[in-house]
Amino acid sequence: MTLPFLPYTRHAVTDEDIAAVTAVLRDGNLTQGPTVEALEAAFRDETGAAFAVACSSGTAALHLAAVAVGLGPGDTAVVPTVTFVATANVVRHVGAEVVFADVDADTGLMTPDHLQDALDRAGGPVKAVFPVHLGGPCADMPAIGAIARDRGLRVVEDACHAL
Repeated sequence: MTLPFLPYTRHAVTDEDIAAVTAVLRDGNLTQGPTVEALEAAFRDETGAAFAVACSSGTAALHLAAVAVGLGPGDTAVVPTVTFVATANVVRHVGAEVVFADVDADTGLMTPDHLQDALDRAGGPVKAVFPVHLGGPCADMPAIGAIARDRGLRVVEDACHAL
């Protein structure tokens, strides 16, 4: 039996994207400088966030977010089963426990029902939830956010695929 290949994701890279990367490579400011500052400012403007910090990887960003929400030893966080391993690893890296939530078979996204099931299975208080926006589409954040507000959860959106 031959099963069809399931791609991790399909990237959309335009000629404009390639030109922007080339310009940075030619500029010489690979890790800091005006392009990073412009990216952070544009991200703040687009999202309405008060702050934005460019990181070297999604893993580094998730780690900073886990620390920022005060996740640590004795805490528990819900993470979807379908994601890059970093989402769960950062929870463990700060000393917290992971409870996995199932995902929708068609989208690969954690749904509010999956979150509620994971919370019910957690066996104790949960401090945070890490919804993952996989391959571009976003999880149902209004509904997940409502559950989080009702349960006093911190929300860290893994948007590495959704920007």
